[in-house]
Amino acid sequence: MVTIQDIADRAGVSIGTVSRVLNTKPDVSPTTRARILEVMAELDYRPSGVARGLALKKSRVIGFLAADIMNPNFPELARGVVDQARLRGYSVMFFDTRRDIEMEREAAHILEAEHVAGVVAPILEEELEDLGRLPDEGIPVVRIYRDRSSLRTPIVALDNVRAGVIATEHLIRLGHRRIAFLTRGPTCVSDSERFEGYKEALRSHGIAYGPDLVGECALTRESAAERTIQLLALPKPPTAIFASKDVMAIGAYDAVLESGLSIPRDVSVVGHDDIDASRLVRPLLTTMTTHRHRLGEAAVDLLFQYIDNTAEKQEERVFTAELVIRESTAPPQGD
Repeated sequence: MVTIQDIADRAGVSIGTVSRVLNTKPDVSPTTRARILEVMAELDYRPSGVARGLALKKSRVIGFLAADIMNPNFPELARGVVDQARLRGYSVMFFDTRRDIEMEREAAHILEAEHVAGVVAPILEEELEDLGRLPDEGIPVVRIYRDRSSLRTPIVALDNVRAGVIATEHLIRLGHRRIAFLTRGPTCVSDSERFEGYKEALRSHGIAYGPDLVGECALTRESAAERTIQLLALPKPPTAIFASKDVMAIGAYDAVLESGLSIPRDVSVVGHDDIDASRLVRPLLTTMTTHRHRLGEAAVDLLFQYIDNTAEKQEERVFTAELVIRESTAPPQGD
């Protein structure tokens, strides 16, 4: 099957240029346009998406563009998108951009060339780049997850502040007062919002916030373990840890065990996301579940309001994560 990448390679142009020719955009020189059309004829290219687009203006395909397909949140989220799309008789075209601007640009051109009906993008608006222009081409985009930029696209988001409050209050109600927070730092929007919730819960229960109990680390098990060892070495170490991601919580497990302590007798741990690994570690991890399948379904529902022109305004739908209490939290011992 001949693709637009084949056309671009043979004609010596970018995929974007081929896409603009397919979509009859004016910003292509006559010579280049003629060359691309010539190559298309040579390769007997039959652009199915364009053919459908000429007849229907839209295909029965929606795009799903992720910044990192290896993120453990991805499979359940994607399944929700696929299930809801299939109920409407639509297929889903997947892209993994790996946070690479060139890969995202290529995906945007392909989505436009294939006349997809719309796009679900579980990425930050600041990463949209070329995707941000798709609505101007009649292809609505719905994002999953919120960021600090102005709301230009409809969004399905999580109330991360509330999640931070719920997770921290669970530990406070068990009797913990020295609660550490593992985070990727202020550059990560979701972590920053959960941090606000963490501080709000401390404040509302009259517990002083201690900056020394905040541990910044990378989103890896190893980095979280290293940072947790430092927290446990404090003169007054934490009796509980709230990690903004389950991966970091599992790293905290490693550090607690390496320090000769046990969970939850010596240190309670709460995570966020309820990834599969949270149900595999021992003790089972108490965490915040985000119902990712439901988020995917909601994103497709919202997308079709724009596809069907029934949406009244740019909309933000916010969901609240729920606490799943398992085995990794308990009252502090002798605190």
